[in-house]
Amino acid sequence: MAVAKAPSIPWYGATLKEWLFTTDHKKIGMLYLVTSLLYFAVAGLFGLLVRFEQTVPGIQLPGMFGRTGTDLYNYLLTGHGAVILLWWAVNVWTGFANILVPLMIGAKDMAFPRLNAFGYWAFFGASVLVLLTLIPKNWIMMLWAGYPPYSLNENAGSTILYITIVLLYGISSTAGGVNLITTIVSLRAKGLGWTKLNLFVHSIMAASLINLFGVPALMGSVILLFTDKYIGTNFYNPALGGDPLLYQHLLWFYSHPVVYIMILPAFGVFSEVISTMSRKPIFGYISMMLAIYGIAFVGFEAWVHHMFVSGVPDWLRVIFSYTTLFVAVPTGIKIFNWVATLYKGAIRFNSPMLYTLGGILMFLKAV
Repeated sequence: MAVAKAPSIPWYGATLKEWLFTTDHKKIGMLYLVTSLLYFAVAGLFGLLVRFEQTVPGIQLPGMFGRTGTDLYNYLLTGHGAVILLWWAVNVWTGFANILVPLMIGAKDMAFPRLNAFGYWAFFGASVLVLLTLIPKNWIMMLWAGYPPYSLNENAGSTILYITIVLLYGISSTAGGVNLITTIVSLRAKGLGWTKLNLFVHSIMAASLINLFGVPALMGSVILLFTDKYIGTNFYNPALGGDPLLYQHLLWFYSHPVVYIMILPAFGVFSEVISTMSRKPIFGYISMMLAIYGIAFVGFEAWVHHMFVSGVPDWLRVIFSYTTLFVAVPTGIKIFNWVATLYKGAIRFNSPMLYTLGGILMFLKAV
């Protein structure tokens, strides 16, 4: 005898309790998207105030609660950089990945639903701590990178808050990366091989691999920062045998590839939109797939180009100049294939297509 099933309640009809305790990938994806959008607004406001300060020479921003206008400017610049990077440009794709990836591969949910929920709530915890920085005594004024020795100085603001925020973000990113990789590897529908996946799924896979290998370096850098400031170690103090460049190497080993966590999912969207709106299969699917993973791999071989004026040896600058240029090869393959897909296609110039073409042209101008 068939057992009657309770009707499925859509995500927008869920109660508050269901939202708080959900392990459903679609609801968790929506939580990521809403949180990212709210913090995009906060980061945007910070950016507007920074631009206001830069309109004319001198300090326009007011001092408050014992803080100067310069302190406020440094806080706004720090908050804008960190939040627009980590809360919007990275985690907006986490939201889309949570919603779309299981549906695209024929999975009922993520491989680890509870870990997925844990990852969001770690991200939410970091988000709450970001709001606490709005209190003047908690201002973080070391800029988003947190370079020592300045971040070890009392004038840098609440270093412990910065460290805790980064650690919670790192825990969330690692949980999300493990979950997405495991889901794509092990929960694909029968017969859905690697060469049959949507390119968006491949781009999420590549971005998740970057997270998995890059985030530990970021977390390690701030853990050493914590021990230097609050325990008395000397990893970054040159006066006592430490090296501030160690922090820069650890930070940029993650913070350069993180730009590909932002752009690779967008490339996946570009590929799907161009193929659909041209009414043609994507040209050179295999090469597009390999290019996605090639960009992710080469992204880990270029971090020193952020440190060319830091005193690194000339031979190191030469090597990383070449690796920086080499990333243009898989990128060029993707652009060539997009253009080839458009060629003789029955193109529909609707809003998604126009935004996609605009995004590709903007990216070409940037590089």
